Amino acid sequence: MESGHDTSTSAMMMLIKFLAENPDCYQKVFEEQRKIALEKRAGELLNKDDIQKKKYSLNVVNEVLRLSPPIQAMFRKANADFTYAGFFIP
Repeated sequence: MESGHDTSTSAMMMLIKFLAENPDCYQKVFEEQRKIALEKRAGELLNKDDIQKKKYSLNVVNEVLRLSPPIQAMFRKANADFTYAGFFIP
């Protein structure tokens, strides 16, 4: 359970940092969210169509996850040198 919490927190932190450092990007995300919110009545929940309208916001999230993945790659070292499928693994 802790791993899910930590990765979500890390991703949100990096998203907030990215938006704070890129005011033009923040403004575009804000306007996209505002436009959708103005189409809704007070207390009305988002539906699938509303979510699909958030194209720019989704692209921003995807870019932040690409630049700062919450889970880094884990590299391994072979115990002994060997050759596999014609490739030498040190």
